Amino acid sequence: MSNNPTIAVLMATYNGEKFLKEQLDSILAQTYQHFNIYISDDGSTDATVNILSSYQKQYPEKFFYTVNELNLGVVKNFEWLIQNSNEEYIALADQDDIWKSNKLESELNKLISIENNEPAMVHSDLTMIDADGNILQKSFLKFRKIKLSNRKSIHKIISHNGVMGCTLLFNQKLKDNILPFPDNLDVHDYWIALVSEVVGQRYTIFEPLVNYRIHTNNTSNNIKKIQYKRNIFMRLINKDALPFIGLGRDKVIETLLSRFSDSLDANQVNIIHAFLSYLRQDKNPLFIIYYVIKYNLIREDFFYRIKIFIKLIQYKSSRIVKLEYGMTSTKRVMKSTKNFLKLKHYNFLRVSLQKRGIFYGWGRKKSGRQAIALAKKYKTSFVLLEDGFIRSLGLGINGSASFSLVEDDVGIYYDATSPSKLENLLNSYDFAADTTLMADAKRAMSYMVEHNISKYNSAAFVDEKVIDKYELNAVQKRVLLIAQTAGDSSLEYGMLTAFSTDDMLSAALSENPDAKIYLKIHPDVLSGQKKSDIDIEEVKKHCTIIEEDLNPLSLLKYFDKVYTKTSGMGFEALLVGCECVCFGMPFYAGWGITTDKSVCNRRQAKRSVEEIFAAAYILYTRYFNPYKKRDCDIFEVMEEIVLQNSRVRDLLLTKE
Repeated sequence: MSNNPTIAVLMATYNGEKFLKEQLDSILAQTYQHFNIYISDDGSTDATVNILSSYQKQYPEKFFYTVNELNLGVVKNFEWLIQNSNEEYIALADQDDIWKSNKLESELNKLISIENNEPAMVHSDLTMIDADGNILQKSFLKFRKIKLSNRKSIHKIISHNGVMGCTLLFNQKLKDNILPFPDNLDVHDYWIALVSEVVGQRYTIFEPLVNYRIHTNNTSNNIKKIQYKRNIFMRLINKDALPFIGLGRDKVIETLLSRFSDSLDANQVNIIHAFLSYLRQDKNPLFIIYYVIKYNLIREDFFYRIKIFIKLIQYKSSRIVKLEYGMTSTKRVMKSTKNFLKLKHYNFLRVSLQKRGIFYGWGRKKSGRQAIALAKKYKTSFVLLEDGFIRSLGLGINGSASFSLVEDDVGIYYDATSPSKLENLLNSYDFAADTTLMADAKRAMSYMVEHNISKYNSAAFVDEKVIDKYELNAVQKRVLLIAQTAGDSSLEYGMLTAFSTDDMLSAALSENPDAKIYLKIHPDVLSGQKKSDIDIEEVKKHCTIIEEDLNPLSLLKYFDKVYTKTSGMGFEALLVGCECVCFGMPFYAGWGITTDKSVCNRRQAKRSVEEIFAAAYILYTRYFNPYKKRDCDIFEVMEEIVLQNSRVRDLLLTKE
């Protein structure tokens, strides 16, 4: 190692113009000057990139930045920066803080003294300031009642942690151990601290070396949370969710166990499994409280602990209530949703005894109509169910296990004749303020398009034989008509009364005189289990019929434009960049991204493809992994689909 080792200062920026200059100036004013600054901007729409450009011109030898084509999100952005850093040490920086002038020097001196050729990291306390730079709290660690010591403390790091990424400095050996980040990681500093605690050394500097800015756009800490924490009474009665639950940390910890099993001692393993039981709530709450106390898994604050113990009992009780009070009029709904809901079969005695009962039914099917009628009769509520937009590997009609379900207590997404929960989300949700959601949506869309993930995922991808057979590489413009199944509920409720199949075909021909017109038949029709909504023999003279069951996204990539009535495949066409003409009013029509032949006056907002995806695929849909028997998110579902399909392909190759 050189006498003056170089540090890579890494920063992820997104719409940070307000505080960025002050932070950059504080980094450039460090007493230790052997560093380079690398910044990855996540597609800012304000003046952030202009600011970065001006600093790069001022400091061309040590200031470098890049702008992402797709929004990666904070975690993936930092992962990319860390992967591409070659300096001996790495420091992470937020875009809105202020570094004390001795930060790098103090942390580097300590890191060199403890690393001993092992993975190691140093972090510090922080001073909390508001948007105007006024001090809110002199010590972040004292304010949060986090009591860290400079010895191994896996029980503290795995739960309340206290390691803030914006103070971190670590060496290349730790970098080698933390990469790649686990999937679905919510915050990168949590993973870095966990790995360091298991395989390396951590040192906490109790002097605040960063002014940590708290403002309205903070996600983990903001002014309201700071004010709330000062009120003891509010801390006791607050009914927020239990800390850490629902963040996917159980999967992160599973990754830790599998990746570093050889580095964990028996006590650490016991602590990790105890925390997993807390996250999964898979034991009696009294046992979980016992684990929490035994292993000191939550902050050493009396009022905070009392609140958590109360919440543990409430949380477990709320899950029991959900099991007791969900009812449906048909056992078929109970069977098809067993992985998502624990429903009981309706009878009048059960409702009399359980006055808060919720009635569940399937969309606009008979059970859905009955759920609405029963909810009205008993003056309670209903929820309508439907398959999600990424349903399964094989066809649902063949019994393929479902990955997703939508629950709607307003209407159902494909019924444009009345409002739905999804429509209300699209009319009112503040997508611009939810940067995490939008980053996740863009990442999910990118993954979905790259891996050709659709509603059903067992169909073959387009290959050279298909391309040659249908002349998909020809220069001529290609237009695709999307057929549906006869009796599809979305056709009945999709505001299609003014148009016929002939109207759609005539429009496609007249509006695209120089194009070649194709028709894609629904897979349920190709399998012989349902009839088509289009007379295929009649349209043969005008269209080329695609006779194979092909993966929709892999096929859509060869088309310029699609025509549909209400098919969800029209939205998948938008994902790959096709123009989409809608004759009905599917969930994605009426928001300004499609050419619409019908009008829905309730749909007032203008939405982007990304915003509609975020609402429909993330906010509106819940996911379950039937192979691992657990609730999950969209990313795990897509990864599981890719994994299962790759296993099928490998099996076929082996047989050949």
